[in-house]
Amino acid sequence: MQLGDAPSRRTDLTLSLLEEGGGARTVVHDPATGKYFRLREVEGSILAGLDGRTSLADIHAQVLRDFPGTRLEPATVVAFAERMQSLGWLQGAAGDPPRRPPLHRRLLFLKIPLLRPEGLFALLQPLLRPFYTRVGLTLVLVFVALTGAFSLYSLQELVAHRPAITGWQSLVLLWLGFTLISIPHEFGHGMTCRYFGAKSHSMGFLLMYGLPAFYCDVSGAWTLSSRRQRMLIGWAGLGWQFAAAAVAFWLWRVLEPDTLVAQIAAVMLGACGLTALLNLNPLIRLDGYYLLSDWLGIPNLRQKSFAFWGQRWRNWFLGSPRPSLPRREARIFAWLGALSFAYSAVLFGGLGWWLWTYLTRLWGGFGAALFLALVSMIVGSWWRSRRPAGSQASPTPPPAETDAVADTPPERRKRLMRFPWRLAFTGAVLAVAGWAFWQASWEFTVASPCALEATQRIAVRPKVAGVLASLRFREGDHVACNAVIGTLDTYDLEKQREALLLRIRTAEVERQIIERTVPVMVAQNQVAVAEARQEVQQAQEIVEDRQEVFPERQAAAERRVREARAALDAAERVAERLRHDEREIAAGRLTPGIRAIEEKIAQVRSEMNLTDKQVQRAEFLVSEGALARQRLDIVKTRRETLEKEEASYRSQQAAILKELHEEREDAEAKVRHLRAGYDSTLADQRQIERETRPRKIQVAKQVVETREDALTATRALQQVAEIKRTEAVAKRLDTRAMHAELARINRQIAEATIIAPADGVTSTPRPVERLGQHLSEGEALCWLDQTGELQANIYVDEKEIAVIRRRQRVELRLGAYPNRTFEAEVREIATRAELRDGVESYEVRLSIPNGGSELRPGLRGYAKVYTGRRPLRTVLFHRLNRYIRTEVWTWF
Repeated sequence: MQLGDAPSRRTDLTLSLLEEGGGARTVVHDPATGKYFRLREVEGSILAGLDGRTSLADIHAQVLRDFPGTRLEPATVVAFAERMQSLGWLQGAAGDPPRRPPLHRRLLFLKIPLLRPEGLFALLQPLLRPFYTRVGLTLVLVFVALTGAFSLYSLQELVAHRPAITGWQSLVLLWLGFTLISIPHEFGHGMTCRYFGAKSHSMGFLLMYGLPAFYCDVSGAWTLSSRRQRMLIGWAGLGWQFAAAAVAFWLWRVLEPDTLVAQIAAVMLGACGLTALLNLNPLIRLDGYYLLSDWLGIPNLRQKSFAFWGQRWRNWFLGSPRPSLPRREARIFAWLGALSFAYSAVLFGGLGWWLWTYLTRLWGGFGAALFLALVSMIVGSWWRSRRPAGSQASPTPPPAETDAVADTPPERRKRLMRFPWRLAFTGAVLAVAGWAFWQASWEFTVASPCALEATQRIAVRPKVAGVLASLRFREGDHVACNAVIGTLDTYDLEKQREALLLRIRTAEVERQIIERTVPVMVAQNQVAVAEARQEVQQAQEIVEDRQEVFPERQAAAERRVREARAALDAAERVAERLRHDEREIAAGRLTPGIRAIEEKIAQVRSEMNLTDKQVQRAEFLVSEGALARQRLDIVKTRRETLEKEEASYRSQQAAILKELHEEREDAEAKVRHLRAGYDSTLADQRQIERETRPRKIQVAKQVVETREDALTATRALQQVAEIKRTEAVAKRLDTRAMHAELARINRQIAEATIIAPADGVTSTPRPVERLGQHLSEGEALCWLDQTGELQANIYVDEKEIAVIRRRQRVELRLGAYPNRTFEAEVREIATRAELRDGVESYEVRLSIPNGGSELRPGLRGYAKVYTGRRPLRTVLFHRLNRYIRTEVWTWF
């Protein structure tokens, strides 16, 4: 093409002039490809002048007149026209064939156009226009905000009813939820673009990083001169998406959670948040990237950032000219290019490693070959996409914004020869670095998380069961051996002891009564036998009297009456004395024994009054905070002890009174018995007097026989006394058993004090909370950790265990002391591996000295085992070397 040629641009090209940033830009829309191009003001003027009538020389002159001070060579205008011809923008020019996107882009962004949405948007525009007013937008924002608040309130319910991923049905459900939430997102972009007057050329299905979605081409927004409108188009997708998620939330609230529609709505809610985070990421070509590009006012931001770094590297190694850019754009390109490259490297590296692992585990060496072939295809496709399309491509830049300078191969060779020292310096640095890397050695370490534990944990256990009444140590306190940890409540034991003491006293009194009653019973039996013998004798005497000796019998009867009267009088005197003692006691004139007990009771009452005053004073001091509550509990315990002592003395007093009452009743019973004997003797005398006739001799003989039988029966009653003696022996044995039980209870009361079995630090969390709880015998109250030396357990992958040895040096870095390093050593290595987090690992036990007691059990951090110095190449590539020598070895 020559300067005298007059090329003509295509009539279907749309040129839009935009004013922004103090300058003008021309946006060109090519309907054949559907792409938009931004041209600088001079380039737009040249393109506008290609009308088929004006030659390139005239266009060059016109541009110099319109833009004074512009340095523009005629050859540049010719090259620009040739570039327009290669793009197919001139009449009759076919243009270069379009470049296929690289394979990795086709895999990550698979687009399937479905329709041209302009007609649909034009039809719906009148219906949806109210939502673009201030009132409508405010109502939508309020609705979304209220829904967000309610969704946070219902978050636990949402999590509880989330669909479980258990099969292909769940995967289809998730796929459907992601797809449905992307429809309003893209619909919002297209409707907002149509609202501001720009066009949307296509809408269709998209697989983005394997996630299903829809897309809407809103590149027509570049024809809008307002940056605010372009950014609102970018934000509109998220706005419509969150409005649709709000509707899905209320739909989920109305329907049953287990229905299909409710589950789809729940998936849409989760997908809304996930896709929002993904879309706002400015390091990938999604909404966040385009919003950042519009905000900065720099199109093709990612491409220009990578081109900037490429020119910087070419400037260093090949001597290419440095890019001439404003300081702001250079800073933006530098930071965004570095972050985008790092993000892409991490993303593609993670995807590649996952694919490599999956294929090699599935097919071994064939999977590795398939992976390498796929990587080669992707890299080759990317490399071909970097080369210019067509053999006649112009070296001049495309009609987009760029500040790159043409760099032909001859000029590149000249610059390369002009800067040999840079290549030599780089080669020397690489050689020295390679030699240093090959010769260097490094400490080979194995790191693992760890948690400190005590070397020995000793349980503090009560010897008896009971309720914990007091505790003298808190968590973290140091406890000496044989120190009192706490005490158990012995109230129930003391009650048992008092009841047992009362039973012992009662049994003793009963035994004494039995032992005292047996002689009385023996005496009474003897008396009864004597009386029976006497009756027999009397009956015989009656017979004799009736047989001629009656006068002598009558005299004997009178004598017996006198003797019975004397015995009765003696018994009445004893009974009267006992009744007199009872009346004296009732009148307040006590016996010496009872008086001594009363004096002890008065002394106890005096001490109780003093204790009551101490309790009141202690309660006042405790309420004022001047005295510990434990002191108040001690005073109250002293008050309870005095009450128990008073009850014991009163029990003794009651026993003495009961014994006196029983002796008086026995004496009165004896009086009644003697009175009956006296009356009987007197009746016999009268009977003898009445029976003086001989005709009753026979009757008297029969009476003798009867009385002899009664004498025999009375003698048999002597066995009752023997039974009573046996009961006394049984009572004595019961008393011994109760004394043994009393000794056991006293031992339990003594053992209610809990003693520390060894030195240590209390490690039980909040042991004070156990106050008032019932402890079984042998139950652990708390644990004492011996912290003079701690231990830590780390788990080493079975692939690394070969380098671990006993007594190797270990360094610990704990979260509580991030600026300090603690020393340890390997103490033991487990002989068998165990599965932890899906990896077969060996437990390695570390020994950690703790002389200063700074370290506590439970501290967490990381341990690094030093296994010795090895070549640096071995340290860096030992995993790769192991992988190749073990897993890759199995493929062939």
